[in-house]
Amino acid sequence: IMAQSKISDLSAAASVADGDFIEIEDLAGPTSLKATAAQIIKGARVKDKMDATVAPGATDDSAAGYAVGSKWVDVSADKAYMCVDATATAAVWTEITQAGGGLANVVEDTTPQLGGTLDTNSKQVRWSKGADVASAATLTLGTDGNYFDITGTTTITAIGALAVGTVVRLHFDAAPTLPHHATDLVLPTGANITTAAGDEAEFVEYAAADWRCTNYTKADGTPLAGGGGLSNVVEDLTPQLGGDLDLNGKNIDFPTTPNVSDCLDEDNMASDSATKLATQQSIKAYADTKLANVVEDTTPQLGGALDLNAKGITEEFTAGEAVADNDLCYLKSDGKFWKADADAAATADGMLAIATATISADATGTFLVFGRKTTSGLTAGSTYYVSTTLGAITATAPSAT
Repeated sequence: IMAQSKISDLSAAASVADGDFIEIEDLAGPTSLKATAAQIIKGARVKDKMDATVAPGATDDSAAGYAVGSKWVDVSADKAYMCVDATATAAVWTEITQAGGGLANVVEDTTPQLGGTLDTNSKQVRWSKGADVASAATLTLGTDGNYFDITGTTTITAIGALAVGTVVRLHFDAAPTLPHHATDLVLPTGANITTAAGDEAEFVEYAAADWRCTNYTKADGTPLAGGGGLSNVVEDLTPQLGGDLDLNGKNIDFPTTPNVSDCLDEDNMASDSATKLATQQSIKAYADTKLANVVEDTTPQLGGALDLNAKGITEEFTAGEAVADNDLCYLKSDGKFWKADADAAATADGMLAIATATISADATGTFLVFGRKTTSGLTAGSTYYVSTTLGAITATAPSAT
């Protein structure tokens, strides 16, 4: 029957028997409907099967009375299907089973959205590992995961757009360079990064094709140069300890000196160690057992030549008479120093000394008994003698008288 009328206008004509199939074609379009006369009279549009025990197949088609929109229920598998193509021997059925009125599987929702906080129910949210990506000027990441191995050494200046808010983690298999860019590729320290095999970086796309590195971990455990931490303790020019330093059986290495491995509080320094420091207390205790002053050594001995370093050996004596600076004096039997006189052996022999300043009679003063004293009027390298002038010296040797 070719008709443009409503199905409700049809009546059960004598020429149409119950069970006969009638195909109705809409002259205004390509839509057609195949149904039995009884179905048409009852107002049914398509054939459904609600008690099947298997899934529908390609032969459950228009020849079998099914049409687009037909329903099929497999009661054995608790699944429902809808016919989307009733072509003879090539029917196509789509499962429409819904769990609780929703998607049959969350995979079917290609644009999932949360209506509230996601409760993981003590489970895990896992990232997928995407296919390896070769380094390139503009890194093109796939949509097959959020974790990628980056191969090659080509400098990466940008990362292609995925979607704003996308977070990815990159594992570098080689050592490409990442140049810092104020918008395209924002790096943590604002400086370029030369990666190393094993390094990992996490990026978030904060604007279309603009990525920010939110975390960078070096394989060797050191921080990024210019980052918040020291890459080496040598960089800390003012180190401070917040507690006791445990050497853990190791040493503190001082340049050009033995390693120091410990500190001893040993008053007698008996261990004589070349690798241990002494406490201030033990140094003082040891020093206190030694001479406080060379004066205490009543039997001094030299182990080698004594270098006076252009100085002299002086001693405090009493002057027997008033003497002036540079006067040559002799030690008289009264224990006092008097001006030397070459006129007599008694006043020019014995212990001689030079006054280092003006000293009054019977006053104590400093006399040079050995060494060097600077004065004027002398000739370097010449020999001088006791003069017949009191307290003077002369380059003329005294006579026998």
